[in-house]
Amino acid sequence: MSEDMSNNNDAHRVYTDAITAHLGERVTNLGRRQTDLETEVRSGFKNIDTAVTSLANETRASIAALSTNNRRAPRRNARVSRDADFHQRPSRG
Repeated sequence: MSEDMSNNNDAHRVYTDAITAHLGERVTNLGRRQTDLETEVRSGFKNIDTAVTSLANETRASIAALSTNNRRAPRRNARVSRDADFHQRPSRG
């Protein structure tokens, strides 16, 4: 491997024919696309991490709000007493 290739210095490469030059250009472009893809993937995973963290915080806050509301006004007891009153009424028969 030449010194230019190991340093990723594309400016000093000299090719003997057009086919080799074209292939070298494609390899260089693929290397750049891979680097760009790695950057995009890292950014995407950071966005996912932020979204999941936000969702977790929102879920925790909602659960905390529900448990606070249930302590203030328990609906289950109120419904049971209404049902009990209904069943205790004498029938009109």
